[in-house]
Amino acid sequence: MAEISSTAVNKTLGDFYQSVTSKEPSVRLECFSALESLLSDSETSVDCDDLPGFINGLIKWIEGSNFRIAANGLRTLELLLDRLDSNEFGHYVEQVTSATVDRLGDAKDQVREAASNLLIKLMTTYTPQRIWDLIQPLAFDSKQFRIKEESQRVLIRSLEEFGASTIQLSKLVPLISKLISDSNGAVRQQAVDTLVEIYRHVGEKVRSDIAKRDIPEAKLKQLYEKFDDVIASGRMIAKVSDATDDAEAMDSSLFERFFDPTSTHFQLPTLNEEENDEVYPLLHIEFYRLNKTRQLLIARPKPTTTRSRLNSDSSTTSTRSRPSGGVPARSAAPVSAVSSPNNPRARSSSSISRPYASTLFTTGAVASGAVDEAIFEEAFNSSPAIS
Repeated sequence: MAEISSTAVNKTLGDFYQSVTSKEPSVRLECFSALESLLSDSETSVDCDDLPGFINGLIKWIEGSNFRIAANGLRTLELLLDRLDSNEFGHYVEQVTSATVDRLGDAKDQVREAASNLLIKLMTTYTPQRIWDLIQPLAFDSKQFRIKEESQRVLIRSLEEFGASTIQLSKLVPLISKLISDSNGAVRQQAVDTLVEIYRHVGEKVRSDIAKRDIPEAKLKQLYEKFDDVIASGRMIAKVSDATDDAEAMDSSLFERFFDPTSTHFQLPTLNEEENDEVYPLLHIEFYRLNKTRQLLIARPKPTTTRSRLNSDSSTTSTRSRPSGGVPARSAAPVSAVSSPNNPRARSSSSISRPYASTLFTTGAVASGAVDEAIFEEAFNSSPAIS
């Protein structure tokens, strides 16, 4: 009781120095309540003759084996950040961050929560990027699965608190992508959830980025499906139209190279790395627009006359035979347009040029190079019968 009453009358931060630096767990536990009250009151003094020693004492609280003292130390440093000038505390940021990240792996929920709160407070006081530069090498390659799992939750909180523009996510996405294949199931699931959350804030750049990573195909498909679900549910924070806007802002010459206006198939030119980064998101988020364009190109008006591919210079016509079903096969060479036992229904007609079909975004008959059915029927029926 004597200890409690003595801490209750402390008026400045320096009055707690002996208790904070004590090695006795009971003394540390007893002083916390009064210390928390002092730091929570903006009218009290935070003067301390040995501020470095005071902060080092709190860091030892965090590093200790007693989870209650550790949680109290984390909470005290969080409150202290509000009261001290950022320059005063700046000398201890790296040391405090390192000790706090280590506590993200604690088995107690309250300790992990206190560690997460302190990291967010550090980001608020300084910058999210400065703190993430310190967290990154300590967290994602840690041997403790809880540190890897909890650090991703801290990242999600960072995005919610400060926005995606305050963090260089391009440095973190490859590390999180690697955790998709982690040996721990909780870490793997959290990696999926974290990438989905990053996608909500950033948009299609995440899709193109993770496609370059060594992610198992099944997991990659799962991620793409979750991305699509986010769009469908209206939970996107980044504008869904960002990819469209990027496409519309794309260099016109690049767009013209991508769509060859003289052909019915997509021409995919050789792209440099910068151009590929522009096209890649378009191929995913605007897939339906590309597919629609393909359909319109294929359905364009057919030419009124066509020349034979076999002899375009002399206008020599080729002969087609009508098999029992399917699309007529092209003859290898001109044959007589006279009926014969082997070819009883031979007809003479102008050769019909087939539209090219790209292997990109095409399936079925079009993908195999088949002639449109309506074009074939009109050409076939207009051919005179041979008596």
